[in-house]
Amino acid sequence: LSFKASLQQQRSVLKWNIDSPKDLQHFDVQHSADGRTYVNIGRVLPNGSTYAFSYYPPTAGAQYFRLAIHEKNGQHYLSNTEMLTISAAKTDIVGMQHSLVGHQAAVVLWSAKVQPAEATIFNSLGQPIGQYQMQLQRGLQHWNIPISAQPAGLYFLRVQTADGIRKTLRFLKQ
Repeated sequence: LSFKASLQQQRSVLKWNIDSPKDLQHFDVQHSADGRTYVNIGRVLPNGSTYAFSYYPPTAGAQYFRLAIHEKNGQHYLSNTEMLTISAAKTDIVGMQHSLVGHQAAVVLWSAKVQPAEATIFNSLGQPIGQYQMQLQRGLQHWNIPISAQPAGLYFLRVQTADGIRKTLRFLKQ
């Protein structure tokens, strides 16, 4: 068994490999915030030799992960423990998926938590021409904002989240 943990955009990514799944019943993925008390956060059935599991820890700080490996004969054992340090999550408005758009403007953002967000479209004279709201989920997401009713030209899109992150993006409508 090879078990490793890595951090990707505030998300813990656990990967492991085994030689053969033939004698295994299941894997319990376990998490701990203190390195002593573990809780099951997922169950993975054996199917092949390579596995991956991702998890958003509920708090920042040291996070510990391990596997409880259960065999068909009733025996079980634990993998090595992997520790990751999670920094406090921060929302990031990454940008536009494309700066030249047709029917919709696609904003790419990473939200630190479930929260409302607001987007306002401005024409090239700085006049607001549309306002949109969205309930963001935690993690990476795309927000598609309809612009098909607008004529071709240069526009600005101001996105603001409830946790105070604000960014103005520029795009060209075809």
